[in-house]
Amino acid sequence: MNKKLYALLLILLMFVFASPVMAISNGEPDEDGHPNVGAFAIKRDGVYVLRCTGTLISPTVFLTAGHCTAFLRASGSNEVYVTFDSQLTQAGNFIVSSEFYTHPNFGHDWGNHYDLGVIILPEGSTEGITPATLAEEGLLDTLAAKGGLHGQDIINVGYGGVPDWKQAPPSISFDGIRRVSTSLFMGLTKSWLKLLMNNDATDEGGTCYGDSGGPHFLQTNDGEILIATTSGGDHVCRAVNDNYRLDIPEARQFLSEFLILP
Repeated sequence: MNKKLYALLLILLMFVFASPVMAISNGEPDEDGHPNVGAFAIKRDGVYVLRCTGTLISPTVFLTAGHCTAFLRASGSNEVYVTFDSQLTQAGNFIVSSEFYTHPNFGHDWGNHYDLGVIILPEGSTEGITPATLAEEGLLDTLAAKGGLHGQDIINVGYGGVPDWKQAPPSISFDGIRRVSTSLFMGLTKSWLKLLMNNDATDEGGTCYGDSGGPHFLQTNDGEILIATTSGGDHVCRAVNDNYRLDIPEARQFLSEFLILP
């Protein structure tokens, strides 16, 4: 597995959080800003353990990263617990699901990670939450061809860690708060949206461990459009953020098995 993936397969984060800190990476508490962004957990010895972030994309489909779901059953987790609370606690509102899927090509091609997974939630369990709007096919390519992504800020949301590089060695803190930041567009490949998250250079933010599977939104005149999910970056969450595009055929074919796409 790519060591740059923001997987919590190596570091499982229990809901025992430090005192509040500034952001996922130079951001701020999201509060009610993105109620369709949630976290999912597994249980270990009766304790909820944070796995990754994700986004509700239909009333029953919770989208996250493939590296977050791929090894759940092999590691003994047959149930997962999804919450849309803006702050994670052991007494939170968790939705239980035993139905989750990983893109069948995940891990087969390092040129395209196919880093997508979904959790299917029970009917009626997300009542009152409006799902995020998915990008149409080829949206980012169309914008890039017109120069529309140059200088564009992308919105990041997640429950992950807050990096601190001002002291040596770098450290990462967790407080369980859903946070929002923005990152400057850096580049586009066939399957990746790359963002610059060095806040010393841009005065903006990024993502970190625990934000895997979380959304990246493009602000448009019609509202926020979900364009990619967090996949990975450098190991101290300081430089580049790699995100799996949702407007490409490989992503859309997988997601079309679970919902009607725009």
